[in-house]
Amino acid sequence: MNAVQIASLGEGIFQHREQMAIEIGEFLRFSRHGLESEEVMKIRANFIGLIGQALSRHEREEALEEISRWGVEFGTFAAEQELPLDDALQFLPHYREAIFRFIQQEIGDDLLSFNAYHAIESKVNTAIDEAVYTFSKAYVDHNRKAAELTRQEILELSVPIVPLTDDVAVLTLIGSLDACRAKQLLEKTLEKGSELELSYLIVDLSGVHQMDNVVSSSILQLHQALKLLGITVILSGMRPELSQQIVTQGISLKQLRITRSLPEAMISIGLYINNN
Repeated sequence: MNAVQIASLGEGIFQHREQMAIEIGEFLRFSRHGLESEEVMKIRANFIGLIGQALSRHEREEALEEISRWGVEFGTFAAEQELPLDDALQFLPHYREAIFRFIQQEIGDDLLSFNAYHAIESKVNTAIDEAVYTFSKAYVDHNRKAAELTRQEILELSVPIVPLTDDVAVLTLIGSLDACRAKQLLEKTLEKGSELELSYLIVDLSGVHQMDNVVSSSILQLHQALKLLGITVILSGMRPELSQQIVTQGISLKQLRITRSLPEAMISIGLYINNN
């Protein structure tokens, strides 16, 4: 079998792509994941057609580029539809089987030389491998970007600055404070403090259960940076166990104004709670 005959097989695969897609559909059940069957059928048929073109074309790189684009589009589509990666990749054996079954039917009883079979197998497998690689990369990249966006949104919510008056606000810290959150804390607090034109920022520590070097350094950096903007930081609500950790670890917060509670911090700057 020469190159012309192999190209003819590729053209046949391209022409029968929709029929082969239906055949593969008997094995795959994307619909249970909420995907539109018409969309999946089109995606499936397009891929089969691209494999056919990979056999019929002499420009190998051009064919692989088109398959790469298909992989990126389908990988992104599958990630957006929240289709599990292992389910999305289960199509592989069925595509290979369907394509080689079609080739066997077209050839009939004619025997293929080793070189001819190797040429066909190499082109088909290279095309499928390229699709798997680009699909998986696009799928992972999409989910990584989505995870990073979610992380940024969570970080945004973890710096809740609530104005009490025109020039006084409170920042409540809850939970642990790692290096990433500390950086976000500094950036967002400086931004918000300048935007609100604050004179005082009360940092409520009642929700912080552990004081380590990361937390103390972050608070001191925040104090020093806000001081340059004319904003005074007041710590409040420090728990007894937190005070003990500060003493044990030799952490110094002498530069800061410290009060026992949020109401006491408010009173220290002339704000009073009206209970009536």
